[in-house]
Amino acid sequence: MKQLLLIIAISTSLAYARETLTVNESITITLASNPTTGYSWRCVCRPKEHINVSHAYTRTQNTTGLMGAGGTETFTLTALKPGNVTCVLEYGRAWDPGSFGDAHTYELIIQD
Repeated sequence: MKQLLLIIAISTSLAYARETLTVNESITITLASNPTTGYSWRCVCRPKEHINVSHAYTRTQNTTGLMGAGGTETFTLTALKPGNVTCVLEYGRAWDPGSFGDAHTYELIIQD
């Protein structure tokens, strides 16, 4: 499994990466997040039939008693079949389309 570890501060920025994967290989992307504020990451991949996306949130350790402490969101992208896939991760509030500002784009080239 390839791991692309991105732990970033939340600011207006744009990141881009290009990776080559083989079928059944995965890439993991980890981003700083604080869903207690209503903000979280969403991942949209096109075409979606070439990739499987799984998602998990991990609260920062040693934050006992701290209200609103953040953590990280981890996306695992697993190649299903050959082709080119574009995945965009955006940080915002699901109910407020205008809130999405930070975006990270990943171009994945999936080979046999």
